[in-house]
Amino acid sequence: MEQVPDKISFQIRLQSDNEDDLSEYWQGQCWYLYDELSRALPEGSIKPLTLGGSTGERADITILFHAIIIEITAKIFVEIVFEAIKNWHYYRQEANIEIKYPDGSIVKITKQSIPELQKYFDENPHLSM
Repeated sequence: MEQVPDKISFQIRLQSDNEDDLSEYWQGQCWYLYDELSRALPEGSIKPLTLGGSTGERADITILFHAIIIEITAKIFVEIVFEAIKNWHYYRQEANIEIKYPDGSIVKITKQSIPELQKYFDENPHLSM
């Protein structure tokens, strides 16, 4: 993926009402979305958050697929990321999705809000975030 000058950096956090964020099952579900986005993005960058051990400890780095950092343009967000989130959420309706923008604002995506967001994107095809 190439770097884009007008990219927007934000974080996607995936949570489940029924699973612990670090459970093997939930991390696998989140990895699925991460992998799908990694393959679909024509530009920008995507990476999961990582956790290292404390200073002086010998510990492996833990990859957190439920927390993804992504840098892309607003157009790519609407055309690819939102569609991928919507499709992923269809099969994981217990999931809660938060998108955190660089200014600190947070948008929560739930089963109820997806149709509203889709309508907004449809009505605002030249969305600027």
